[in-house]
Amino acid sequence: MGQTATTEAMPIWGSDAQPALLYCLFYDAHARTASAIAERFGLTRQQVSTEARRLLAAGIIRQEVVGRNKVLAIVDDHPAITALRTLVDLTVGPLVDLKHLYAVDGVERVLVFGSWARRHLGEPGSTPRDVDVLVVGTPDDYAVTSVCLDLSGQYGVEVSPMIVGRDEFATRGCNPILDQITSGPLVEVPSGHNHLLAI
Repeated sequence: MGQTATTEAMPIWGSDAQPALLYCLFYDAHARTASAIAERFGLTRQQVSTEARRLLAAGIIRQEVVGRNKVLAIVDDHPAITALRTLVDLTVGPLVDLKHLYAVDGVERVLVFGSWARRHLGEPGSTPRDVDVLVVGTPDDYAVTSVCLDLSGQYGVEVSPMIVGRDEFATRGCNPILDQITSGPLVEVPSGHNHLLAI
């Protein structure tokens, strides 16, 4: 079932189809054709194809024929890829959708860790198989899990929350699992609706 793209107001994009297309090529191993991307985000195939042609002309993505399908892929060594990934992540995906967790009473901070965080920060590697989320505060476990389950269905990969208290998060050396998590990349999910840089 297709999901409508949830996007922030980003005036650099010509349409919702462009960040949706790039998001799939960055993170969704199953949505690599115009039809699959359109279905994934509730767009028309024509919308996706139009944006794909623009990105192909710019050398940002490439197209390969696999059987009867035209499969799209990111050109990893394009000089704009790291910046584009950051902009896409600020427009659609976990950094946007995980803001719903701030509506749960007791949630103080939300951070993404693991492979998704490493890809977001530009570390090369395979498509993340899950989105690991660190929730700081004293929320109801069921409410947090419910939000993450909804997003798991939307993304097609597991969104896995770990809840820790504020003091536990601030005090290193007491929880080996938390220490390991916080020693790696952490990407904070902004709580506000407008987290773009002021001009």
